[in-house]
Amino acid sequence: MAVVYVAEDIGALVQEQKSTTAAFLLNYHVVFRTKRNRPVLEGEVGREGLRLILDVAERRGYKILAAALMPDHVHLVIALTPSDRVSDAVRYFKGTTARFLRDKFQSLRDVDSSLWSEGYYVESLGLKNVKQVLSYVSRQEEHHGGERDAGERDAGC
Repeated sequence: MAVVYVAEDIGALVQEQKSTTAAFLLNYHVVFRTKRNRPVLEGEVGREGLRLILDVAERRGYKILAAALMPDHVHLVIALTPSDRVSDAVRYFKGTTARFLRDKFQSLRDVDSSLWSEGYYVESLGLKNVKQVLSYVSRQEEHHGGERDAGERDAGC
């Protein structure tokens, strides 16, 4: 079962952004997996994981365009600024979720010494393919043959 989120203001986030010194469009598709591909991100664990990811993004100034938490992996479509590094963003997402989820859910402490596998996949998204990836991420439950979790928020992308 997927826990899916799609930003409500997706149109504004997929356009070129501006700061005082730059104009930019830096969108990325990031995927990271649970340790040994264990299906631990289901139900309340997945919903809490999504809440933590959105919280990290808000505190760090990242924009989450879409997110899908599958039982054994996470898809994120994120917009960053020129001063953000993808590796730092992934480190914050993985570190925060691992720490808080393992503290809250005893079952995660019993499974393995860490929540996440090492590494991650990332691809940069141009304006032409960002909508395709947003659609792919928002339809993870179809892709994997499951259903969405009731805790989802969807803007219809």
